[in-house]
Amino acid sequence: MRKIFFLILFVSTGIYAQDYIHYSQIIVKLKDNVKYNLNNEKNINCIGIKSIDDISRKYNVVDVRKIRVKDRELNILILAFSGSADIKKIISEYSKINEVEYSEPDYKVEAYGNDRITPNDNCYPVQWSLNNDGTFTQYKSITGADIDMERAWEITRGDSNIVVVIIDSGCKLDEPDFAGRIWINKDEIPDNSIDDDHNGFVDDYKGCHTVFSYNNYPWDDYGHGTNVASIIGATGNNGIGYAGIDWNCKLMIIKALTLDGVGYNSEISEAIYYAVDNGANVINMSLGSKEDATIVADAVKYAVSHNVVIVAAMGNENKDMKGYPAAYDGVIAVGATNSDDTRCEWNISYGSSSGSHISVVAPGNIIYGLTNTTNTNCNVSISGTSQATPHVTGIASLLLAQNPERTPLFIKKIIEKTAEDMVGDPSEDTPGWDKYYGFGRVNAFRALSESSFFNDIFVYPNPSNGKIKVLIPGTEEQLPIKVQITDITGKIVYSENFTSLACEINKQFQPGVYIVFIKLINKIYSGKIIVM
Repeated sequence: MRKIFFLILFVSTGIYAQDYIHYSQIIVKLKDNVKYNLNNEKNINCIGIKSIDDISRKYNVVDVRKIRVKDRELNILILAFSGSADIKKIISEYSKINEVEYSEPDYKVEAYGNDRITPNDNCYPVQWSLNNDGTFTQYKSITGADIDMERAWEITRGDSNIVVVIIDSGCKLDEPDFAGRIWINKDEIPDNSIDDDHNGFVDDYKGCHTVFSYNNYPWDDYGHGTNVASIIGATGNNGIGYAGIDWNCKLMIIKALTLDGVGYNSEISEAIYYAVDNGANVINMSLGSKEDATIVADAVKYAVSHNVVIVAAMGNENKDMKGYPAAYDGVIAVGATNSDDTRCEWNISYGSSSGSHISVVAPGNIIYGLTNTTNTNCNVSISGTSQATPHVTGIASLLLAQNPERTPLFIKKIIEKTAEDMVGDPSEDTPGWDKYYGFGRVNAFRALSESSFFNDIFVYPNPSNGKIKVLIPGTEEQLPIKVQITDITGKIVYSENFTSLACEINKQFQPGVYIVFIKLINKIYSGKIIVM
């Protein structure tokens, strides 16, 4: 008689808590005639294959996942145990089970070479913000005071389907490091009255009523926009220029600032609407005002409601103050740090501003990048929260390359919760959120690693001290949602309905490993959390 078994499994691609706990993994191959269902709510209480389950409990399994090949599920399970577990003994016990074809260690492998990607771009050595080895000489430098980009590139280098918008002073559109990367409005009819080299770039955007060159094409006559664009998206590893954070995204250039770096709220709002209506995924705004403007607030709300991530600079006034658009709801507000992780403070009246709306900080002092005057100069740098902001924009773009369905709130939470806390001046960078550093200095590798195994839901803090928060990448139309939490054996320990996509579980959980199931319309999400 063929036996049918049900296992409580959850999908993950790694364990973020590896910074705190070491895990050992084994492989268990079930025989072909053994059937099981995965992540089905009606099976949450079904503890099948009792012998396997007994061993899992006996040795405190901390993670179980399945192997998938495209749209097929293989009869192969990966089980993780704490580093102190006797793996040989565990494998021996699993191997004695009749339904198991084989059981073996899940051996580690490593690349035969460098475990990081170091771009060959000739200006890359001065880009301390991406890889700080402590040798940067123009400011006090500490190894690791960077966004950990080389390890992040091992995970992803971007996707050409993601459109990143730079609302700024324009861009040097013929820069070789942007070749093939500039977004083109397919409805734009080139103006043959100008030089062919300047045809067919981005839209001839009439909403920006500032000073333009080349028949309103968004060429940069100030230099700020080109620097920002290169931080986000200069093509990496092409042997020239700089390495941007995202090597593949499309760059939509909207010129909204004049040759002296000034624009109007009316033009900024028009630029936002234009970007959203033309397929933007992320908008970088390395600009701001002290004045709260309803016209910009409404445009920001329009963007966020259309699933467009907005990243904006905190400002350089060196004050505890609100700046806009950074202070609007849903915006990722970014402060600036030095190459030793201290907050940028150039003088008493010029430094990275603080405030109750700050999300994170990123490198922003002496940031080298492309310039609007030449294609060969590696000696031009700019400092400010304007330079910190595109670092975060680039990370957001890479997160969307991993999963374009993530909402602005989901992206914001991942970036905040994976930032490195308490790396700067302890008088300012205090435990948890603070008004100077927000949640901390961003880390691209941690953000991409976090998202790679919380593809469905974001469960945090992880590890937890007993309180659990859940963020679901859905839409308001899918509410209400059902949240159900089980222990590692499948026993339900919590169940409740919520009317928000951001849920705070009002229960103190005991130490252990828990699986969180979220029921939306015709879909179940799952995720794992460790309570210490």
